[in-house]
Amino acid sequence: CRFILTVQRGYRDPPYHNWRHAVSVVHFCYYLWRKTDKLHPLKDLELLALFTAALCHDIDHRGTNNKFQETTGSVFASLYMSKGSVMERHHFAQTMCILNNKHCNIFSELSKEEHRTVTDMMYEIILDTDLGRHMQLRKKPLQQLAQTGVTADNPEHRSLVM
Repeated sequence: CRFILTVQRGYRDPPYHNWRHAVSVVHFCYYLWRKTDKLHPLKDLELLALFTAALCHDIDHRGTNNKFQETTGSVFASLYMSKGSVMERHHFAQTMCILNNKHCNIFSELSKEEHRTVTDMMYEIILDTDLGRHMQLRKKPLQQLAQTGVTADNPEHRSLVM
């Protein structure tokens, strides 16, 4: 409960990238999981990473895009621009700050390896919300997946589904 409330407080209120949007994204992921077979290949840790990343993917969004951050030379740009996906890296950093609070660490019962696996997946999921990056890295594999279908025991297929 503290985790969710802290994440909610971390959202600002721009017209789109706000708490309502975050809940909508989580709800959509939940719907896909419960009402379709689209997320059934995912394992429990992958679902945990997906739902957590969905909730946090735009935390502390300022209502501006990466190009604006880079052009204006913002603090975020100076911190994250060398690797691209400026705002997405900030959203992930904010998420990790919350998870590093002992009262908000919903992953505290995971093993060290499970924790690393979940946070690594969350990192990729949140960075993939930068559509420019997402399409650049994933367009061809997604096209192949659309033709061949998802193989549940293939980690790359499951990653593309997330």
